[in-house]
Amino acid sequence: MDVNQQSESFVELPIDKRAEIVFEALFGLGPMDKRAVTRQVAKALSQSGRLNFKRSKTNLPLGEVIEEAIETALTYGYLDRTKEGNILAVIHQPEDYQPEDWELCLLRSLAIEIEPVTIEDAVKSATRWAVKNLGLTSETEPEENPVSAELSNAVNRLIEASRLELIDGKVIVSSGKTL
Repeated sequence: MDVNQQSESFVELPIDKRAEIVFEALFGLGPMDKRAVTRQVAKALSQSGRLNFKRSKTNLPLGEVIEEAIETALTYGYLDRTKEGNILAVIHQPEDYQPEDWELCLLRSLAIEIEPVTIEDAVKSATRWAVKNLGLTSETEPEENPVSAELSNAVNRLIEASRLELIDGKVIVSSGKTL
């Protein structure tokens, strides 16, 4: 379900759909405290047109409906808590990632790079970013991991789409491209 899809108000949706929307609103943003999670979900709902100030069918205020959806998303495994108690949207298994998820990992991990990096370093950086920010389970070194092949394919797609530049065998996020 796409959080940007305009239709029913968030409070009118079944709880399982609200939990999916919470996941979509938080995916790729990394760990946040619960207050920041609630604000981010409200912001995404507002931007999507799903936010209104009606009370839910259970007569709960909107903030409580969002918090209920966050707790449900935690129960369903869409979200997880870090050791520090922060919350993040997770996809643990590499086979559950879509091509655009691998691209997100690369773009976010390379966004802070000023100089081009080798493709190998880009793949390692993206793997570490996905483990930290998306809950990816990666038990082996990136070179031995099937994740490497997916990320290498993502590098090629991003180069073809001009979102990464290849300079002397190294990559960097193309200038002027936003994440």
